[in-house]
Formats: sequence, C-alpha cells, structure tokens
Amino acid sequence: MKDRILGLLGLANRGGNLVFGESIFYSLPKNKVHLVILATDASANTTKKVMDKTSYYLASVASFATKAELGHALGKGDIAVVGIMDANLAIKVKTLLKDGDI
Repeated sequence: MKDRILGLLGLANRGGNLVFGESIFYSLPKNKVHLVILATDASANTTKKVMDKTSYYLASVASFATKAELGHALGKGDIAVVGIMDANLAIKVKTLLKDGDI
C-alpha cells in the first residue's frame, strides 16, 4: 500500500500537482492545497509549524512515510512536507491511507 501511495505522489509530481516544503505555506491561504503530507520523521519545529498552519486554514494533514522515502519517490532529496493540489488525488490518497495498514 505504501508503494502505491508513493507511486501516486511521483505521478502527481511529474504532473505539477505537488508543492514542497515552505511553498505549501504560500498555497494554503489560496485554498490550493487539498492534503498536506508530513513525514513521520519530520523535526518537531517543522511538525508544529505545519500543524499550526493547516489547522488555521482548515487543511487536511496526514503523517506518512519518512523524509527519505518521500524524497526518493519524488526524485529529490529528503522532503519533510508535501502538499497535494489536485482534489481527486487527495481523496484517493486519503482513502488509501484510511483503508491500508501502513
């Protein structure tokens, strides 16, 4: 299940439907981000900042995979935060996260 979600994130990245890192904080106020994925091994400061911003803008957040796994799936270095801008993809990822035992 984890590989399927990471594969979907890789496809979304190639399609231009993801934002990374600090960029999500610019997209949240514009309601462009439908789901924020936070790495399980993100620092306490990053986690607090993301949780504060997502609760203020009422965005969904999910904790999934490590920074290295997210970065590898997206063809980049370690990534702690990913924002999904496609609504249908966000729904699919939420469903997979809820149904799968990750």
